[in-house]
Amino acid sequence: MVTSEARKLIAVYGGTFNPIHQGHLQAADEITKLCDVDRLLLVPASIPPHRAAPSVSFDDRLRMTELAIADNDLWAVDDREHRREAPSFTIDTLASLRDEFGPEVSLAFCVGSDAFQSINTWHRWRELTDFAHVIVAQRCDMIAPLNSAVEKWSASKVLSAPSQLRDRPSGGILYLSQRPMNCSSSDIRAKLAQGASPNLLLPESVLRYIQQHHLYQTE
Repeated sequence: MVTSEARKLIAVYGGTFNPIHQGHLQAADEITKLCDVDRLLLVPASIPPHRAAPSVSFDDRLRMTELAIADNDLWAVDDREHRREAPSFTIDTLASLRDEFGPEVSLAFCVGSDAFQSINTWHRWRELTDFAHVIVAQRCDMIAPLNSAVEKWSASKVLSAPSQLRDRPSGGILYLSQRPMNCSSSDIRAKLAQGASPNLLLPESVLRYIQQHHLYQTE
């Protein structure tokens, strides 16, 4: 039996990352520090089931994500959703990660509060906590009530502190307050399409890659 002190904690941060920006990195950094994770995996979605296909290729989004985190030893990029060649259902990703890391490691799937509001529309959503904890990243200035289905499902699973993520491998829901940052991929794409340079919103290496490969010239 693995004790909570010895149990590893791996955070799983998914998204289209189209492109990855400072808001993503700030959220990942706060999760890493506040939850004291041993490792954080960024998992670019290949075929998002709930939105239109991204405007640039998976390979470009993967490479931009790799560039953005190149200096962080605790973070890694995971391309399993592309290798699966099927819609990027979170439940499949978490099941695959659980198979890879085994039954004793704590996995924590990170999701924004806006997405968590509608998590009951996700494929096999009630099973998510069978494979991992869920970290709900809440902006301090935007905390909205849950819909009844999500509230009923989540009520008995709420954790009171990040340290409880190590008490067991899965099954909990942690609400984590984060600093707001007015930064979105759609706004960045619009700026790039207009010929503007959103240099403060993107890591320098990502902006350079976008310029070198002429990405987002139309939106």
